[in-house]
Amino acid sequence: MTEPTRPDIATTPKARAHAARRPNPLLRLILLLGLCASLSACKASKDAPTPESTDPVEAPQTAPAEAVEKEAPRAPSERMEPTGKIKEVQLRRKPGSIVDGDTLRVVEFNKSLRLINIDTEEVFRDRDQKAKAAQSWKAYLAEQTGQGGHRTFATPMGEKALSFARDFFRDVDTLTVEYQSPAHTRGFFDRHLVMVWVKSDRVPKKLVPGAPEGEWLNYNVEAVRAGMSPYFTKYGYSRRLHETFSQAQREAKQNQRGIWAKDAQAYPDYDGRIAWWKGMADQIQQFRAYAKTHPETIDLAADAAFDTLNAKIGERVVVFGEARSFNRNSKPQRLYLNHRDQKDLKVVAFAPVDMSKAGINPRREHYIYVEGEVGTHRGDLEIKYDAKSWMRAGRNPPE
Repeated sequence: MTEPTRPDIATTPKARAHAARRPNPLLRLILLLGLCASLSACKASKDAPTPESTDPVEAPQTAPAEAVEKEAPRAPSERMEPTGKIKEVQLRRKPGSIVDGDTLRVVEFNKSLRLINIDTEEVFRDRDQKAKAAQSWKAYLAEQTGQGGHRTFATPMGEKALSFARDFFRDVDTLTVEYQSPAHTRGFFDRHLVMVWVKSDRVPKKLVPGAPEGEWLNYNVEAVRAGMSPYFTKYGYSRRLHETFSQAQREAKQNQRGIWAKDAQAYPDYDGRIAWWKGMADQIQQFRAYAKTHPETIDLAADAAFDTLNAKIGERVVVFGEARSFNRNSKPQRLYLNHRDQKDLKVVAFAPVDMSKAGINPRREHYIYVEGEVGTHRGDLEIKYDAKSWMRAGRNPPE
């Protein structure tokens, strides 16, 4: 069989002569590619800015450092499981074990658990007040908020937070409690300051939708996520789960849950409260940074603050604490700093020393640094504020 003639092969003298004048297809392709490359180079040269050009050159867009940090995986310190100073405890017999949305009672402790970084609204203890709120929420709210300030009072939202806690712990008998730090285990009323952990399979799924089976759940965080409480920072940001609490609050607000719902029968001034708490939390955060380089400074919120002061009688110290009251006209002048209920630290100044000339007004400060000599009066500890002493506002730490 004769092989078919290919159309691109010259088979006659005339055809061969014509083919000699026709460019080879491969050569044509190479020339075409070269021409395209030259045109592209010319265009690039034309578009490129010259040294005299004033047009800005766009640099490749990169995420700012702050955004990179926020998008980075959580640090190990924010892992969602109990760590540090922890203890397993048993809830008391229900329903008495659930006092409200942020307070629990357990068998092992006489004092209750005060769950940190949350602050649910109060529950009704007075039937008349409950009836007033049910009859006219608007009138009840006006009555409660008429005196100004960020008061706490019973609300229907407080009742909802109690119900949330009861449902959350309905099938839970054993809790794991985690203290904020070994140095701060008790609060002003001597209650245990803790976060509470339980396994997710013990909690109704409707309360924690999407929670992984068998994983640890932090009740404090879940209460914020459900909108039962804001992220409460009045006594400091969470040392370990600040980003987790912040994210839970953003989620609750975006989804208008609980206190963030438009029709919530709750405190109407959370923006103001959160700003107030933030001011205090920032001062505590500044103190924590200052204390790292000045560990001798005594934190009056610490459990062992008075033990430390007792060991330093006759020595000069710096203390950091929350100002409770200042009696400028008393003789001697007296400034009271909080430690525990019925257990203040008194700072005294005898004439001619005048604490009001220290450059700050103690009545208007959340926290104060005071330098002075540790002493006692009738068995009670006090700080003697003399001519060598100084005082600084919590928002302006010593250098």
